[in-house]
Amino acid sequence: MAERARGDVSRSAYPRSRTFGNAALGAQRQFSWLWSRESLLRLALSLVLAVALWLYITEKENPAVLDYGQALPITVQNLSRAFTLTNSPGTVSLRIRVDNPNVLVTPSNFRVYVNLIGKGPGVYRAVPVQVETTTSGIHVVQVTPSTVDIAIEKEVTANIPVHVGLEHTVPVGYTLLPPQLNPTTLQISGPASIVSQVTRASVGLDLRNIRSTIQISEKPLLVDNQGLSVAGSSTLIVSPPIVTITAPIRALQSYKTMPLLVPLRGQPKPGYGIGAESVQPAEITAQGSPTRLTKVSTVSTYPISLSHRGAGTFKQRVGIQLPKGVTSSTRSAIVTVQLIPVASSSSIQVGVAPEFVQRGLTARVGPASVFVTVVGPASKLASAGGSMRAVLNLAGYGVGTFQLAPTIEAPRGLTVGEVNPPLVTVTIQSQVP
Repeated sequence: MAERARGDVSRSAYPRSRTFGNAALGAQRQFSWLWSRESLLRLALSLVLAVALWLYITEKENPAVLDYGQALPITVQNLSRAFTLTNSPGTVSLRIRVDNPNVLVTPSNFRVYVNLIGKGPGVYRAVPVQVETTTSGIHVVQVTPSTVDIAIEKEVTANIPVHVGLEHTVPVGYTLLPPQLNPTTLQISGPASIVSQVTRASVGLDLRNIRSTIQISEKPLLVDNQGLSVAGSSTLIVSPPIVTITAPIRALQSYKTMPLLVPLRGQPKPGYGIGAESVQPAEITAQGSPTRLTKVSTVSTYPISLSHRGAGTFKQRVGIQLPKGVTSSTRSAIVTVQLIPVASSSSIQVGVAPEFVQRGLTARVGPASVFVTVVGPASKLASAGGSMRAVLNLAGYGVGTFQLAPTIEAPRGLTVGEVNPPLVTVTIQSQVP
């Protein structure tokens, strides 16, 4: 007890530590500064700088992963030449990582393929898609889809004939000789299941309004024995891919197509002239002996009188006059005439005469006449029609169709005004033997 008492007395002999005076005041000030506004701002700024530095270092050590937006086609490797695919492997999209941001990523940086080594005919599910990069610093992170289904068939080759499908017929008075094909057969290669359905290649030939030999080149359509397009035939290899068709068209000796003219009689009321004139049809196909048709180049309707007519447009159906021994299924035509005011002038119908046509060629002009408005003294206008000419100089022109303006030759003292139509169509063809 005495010892315990001495121990207690010893501990109580040393009083607890306290801070007195200036030391206590300094500690309180330091604590309050730690939570001041300035201290908190400095602390926040330090955290922001630390995080930015961490992100920079992380970015350098771990480049960002990104989606390469362009779909890449899947190619095939190590497939035996005796086989072919019946389906397309399709495309893939990639997620990549680029170590160097200065590298330009293009499709040429990747090789996307499926390895079909040792595989024969059949359907293969979930074949892995392999992607290799051709540029260092580019890494493939993900491939979508990572596998594809592949269908393999034996590749076969076959020769098929070319068939011409005629659309419409040539106009009356013309005949089509047997079309010439180049080539007459095609070679097709591809999956056996598709090649076996193809029986011929078809090319179309539209003969509507065709009056001379034509030549066209077009891609043939592969069809089955019902004449229907074969599904999947677009995947076949066709050699050659284009067929040229030459269709000889000849005019029958007993038929001839000629322009239709409209004789106008009389004069309209003073101060009026012809503004426009048309006839429908503009030409007819006539039939007769070759001897008679050779002597005829145009046919005419019965005359139409313009006497005492004023301004305006009128239509009239008139019969067609045919030479003896010449017939036509077209018996009448509708003529439309427009009369317009003119000052001291007269409209004169002048036939168009082609000149200097090369030997061995013939020229057909449509319309075969034009209306020429001439201005001058009334005494000369009355007799001007007999001496006026509309000439087409065809020197140097070969086979073809041309739009030309005729040269109007008028008597001295008369001025040529409007020519209607201003251009005529000239068709130059080889002479029919």
